[in-house]
Amino acid sequence: MSHGLIDERLDDVEAITALDAQQMLRAVATSAAQIRQAITASADAGVERLREDGRPRALVVTGMGGSGIAGDVVGSIAAAASPVPVLTHRGTGLPGWVGAADAVVAVSCSGRTRETLSTAEEAVRRGCRLIVVAADDSPLAELSRQVRGLNLPATMQLSPRSSMWALATPVLLVAQAFGLLDLGPGNAHLEDAAGRLEQIAEACRPDRESFVNPAKALAIELAGSVPM
Repeated sequence: MSHGLIDERLDDVEAITALDAQQMLRAVATSAAQIRQAITASADAGVERLREDGRPRALVVTGMGGSGIAGDVVGSIAAAASPVPVLTHRGTGLPGWVGAADAVVAVSCSGRTRETLSTAEEAVRRGCRLIVVAADDSPLAELSRQVRGLNLPATMQLSPRSSMWALATPVLLVAQAFGLLDLGPGNAHLEDAAGRLEQIAEACRPDRESFVNPAKALAIELAGSVPM
């Protein structure tokens, strides 16, 4: 397919909209809003109270699929400076070494993921500090309330994959409250990230022509190849 024809298809907003059946473009464009909404919701839920609990021996973030990415994001950011391990756990149960000295963050957009519920229940049995990032009316949030854990409400976009910042931001705030990373005065680094995401969403919007649209320029470069 010629680059001219590719350009023409990429600049056809109606065609792009028709092909984007899951509306991922619209959902991903809300990334900046996800960060800001999550900051406000987490503050209202009392994330700062975790400072009073002291630093855990380890922070274990558990979640499946797109929800598990939140743990990967936090682990990557905290790796350089965190005084304790920050680990992502996917699957049921918990590693054998996790115990009462550790904190477990259970992440699930729906709050109904079987494996994550299993992990949260195991964390309660072992006496871990439990923090939940999930829909406020979900079984996972209810479990947190029953054991007087902390529930940070998550507002899902169209799927966990498109809700990454809605899920990762509360976990970042948890890590900061435990003293594992620094998000800057007044969470300035998160606001910087939100501002950058806004710029990217504007530069890459579907109705922006190919010759000034970084996303479309990348698509043209990749056309006819298999990226690895």
